[in-house]
Amino acid sequence: MTRILVSGLVPFDAGKTTFSLNLIYLFSSIGQRIFPFKPVAGHNIWYSQYTVQESLNLGLLIGNDALKYFKATGIDPRYINPVSIISVPIDIEKINMDFLEYEKYMSSESFFMMRKSLFLSNKMEDHYYVSRTMKKIIINLEDVNKLMERFNPIEVDDLVQLILDSHEDVSNSLQNFLGKTEHNFEIIESYNDAISPVRLSHLDYLFLLSPGKAFLVKGCRLIKVLSVMSSPPWVIRSGSILRYLRQDIVRSFDLPVNDSIIDFIYRK
Repeated sequence: MTRILVSGLVPFDAGKTTFSLNLIYLFSSIGQRIFPFKPVAGHNIWYSQYTVQESLNLGLLIGNDALKYFKATGIDPRYINPVSIISVPIDIEKINMDFLEYEKYMSSESFFMMRKSLFLSNKMEDHYYVSRTMKKIIINLEDVNKLMERFNPIEVDDLVQLILDSHEDVSNSLQNFLGKTEHNFEIIESYNDAISPVRLSHLDYLFLLSPGKAFLVKGCRLIKVLSVMSSPPWVIRSGSILRYLRQDIVRSFDLPVNDSIIDFIYRK
């Protein structure tokens, strides 16, 4: 089994999901079974209203990227994406037209609701949480009401901390998720520009993505670098450790990738 981590050098639009989907299609074309894993994923209801209907149809809060992986592989979305977060824009009138306060919420991601799917006693359970504060100050949307009614989330004071804690929870249950299907390749996608969404004891390859480029690094080198860092990998920005990895870049690929990448991974 080969494990690949895909991380972005920029917070947004590095192309991680598109790159990972290309890997899925390329390796599937030669008969390989792929498990895509995006442990923590967020999406904004304002830009992704389509996912609301899909979430209601599936009975599971799910975002765009996890939906793409699900449709590409047919694997249970809860295994693909155990922690799903949805953001909702703030209604500036509800905070007394305070622009500085508004900017603070909008720039730091206005997390509203999350689904956390974890194994408890070898059984998958879904838990839903909603921010008590955000519930009072978001814009009025019919889709929000539908999600609240469908998933009946528990109100919490600090949803951000719950999200941060979920990385550790998923790390501790990593094999439960990855061991549920037969596959030859695991593709783990990080979020934003975090180097890794979970703790990893084994990794074959790391792909660092910037718009138009993918840089291949041997996974053992990343494991070694992370082993001497005190912070968990989900709070370490990819760019901050690039200086430790640049000498270990095996090859760079122009995006989108073609089947030449198979020679470097599958046939190597």
